[in-house]
Amino acid sequence: MKLKKQKKQNFFFNPVTLDDENAKKAKENYYRYIRYFPAIGVITSLALFVIFFLIKGVEKQDYVEKILYCLLPIPVYMLMYIPMKIRVKKSAR
Repeated sequence: MKLKKQKKQNFFFNPVTLDDENAKKAKENYYRYIRYFPAIGVITSLALFVIFFLIKGVEKQDYVEKILYCLLPIPVYMLMYIPMKIRVKKSAR
């Protein structure tokens, strides 16, 4: 019994064709994902504040560094949000 030789698939690039309904759902999910980026940054910052200031405690000499570290997710997520939002608006035209 001979086995058929299977076509080798490229792991990194496998284009998927979506029908209209699935493509619309994927686009809506992508927009929702982008829309929540700033909120995720704020939630992450709040979680870090709780961890460092309420649970672990911070020494007076590390106060400024911990505050900056806790606030860091907000600009990071905003820097990821802004180009994605611009791209979405340009593609909508």
